[in-house]
Amino acid sequence: MESKSPIPPRSLVTIRDSADPNTRDLVGLVLRIGYYSRQDGLECVWLVDKDGKYFCTWEQSNIYDDFKILELSDETDCYGADREILGPID
Repeated sequence: MESKSPIPPRSLVTIRDSADPNTRDLVGLVLRIGYYSRQDGLECVWLVDKDGKYFCTWEQSNIYDDFKILELSDETDCYGADREILGPID
């Protein structure tokens, strides 16, 4: 099975309608993909809420199945070296 590229930081996503009771409260929220952590690697996707807070993680292998991409970022630095921290969504 071919693996997909990591979703770029700053991309906007929303969780797909889910029967999983642990994610129902996230359905419909617009979230951003945060910068990846070198410690966690590219398999650990950080989700950032509308206020710019990193609030939960998701497995990269499930991100394309579990989320709808609203806007794909053109960010090329997955780790955000020398980048401004993510602030609130405008």
